[in-house]
Amino acid sequence: ASPAPSASVCPTRPMSAPGAPSTAQQAAQTISQAVSRQDGAGLAAALRLDLGNTALIAQLNSSPPLEQICGRALVEPWDELLLEQLHYIKAAAAGEHEAAYSHCERAAACFQAAFEKESDWPVPALHSLCLNLRRAAAAADA
Repeated sequence: ASPAPSASVCPTRPMSAPGAPSTAQQAAQTISQAVSRQDGAGLAAALRLDLGNTALIAQLNSSPPLEQICGRALVEPWDELLLEQLHYIKAAAAGEHEAAYSHCERAAACFQAAFEKESDWPVPALHSLCLNLRRAAAAADA
């Protein structure tokens, strides 16, 4: 038997994280809980939305009201951060790599706005966002 593929095999198709939110609503609730508890690891896990998450991608392709979903569960700038992450996933799954990169960049800017107001608890989330940004840049450059 061949070994299971790893996330490094293809930077644009990472493996879906176990227990990752499978809907935009779940992602919003998970992020909301992580922010309220100042749980950096939980926030990082919630932001590890990836192209292996077929249930989430199916929901995004059905054009749900993402602004409302994010705005109901999260305060600024966390709502915008999740909105951009969801748009990143949708664009990347559709093969729109330049658009995906732009959404990733905007998510990073939203995180920076939030991070300026916080202590160091969200640092693990920064790693997730940087990984997404690197993957999006590699796909856009390909």
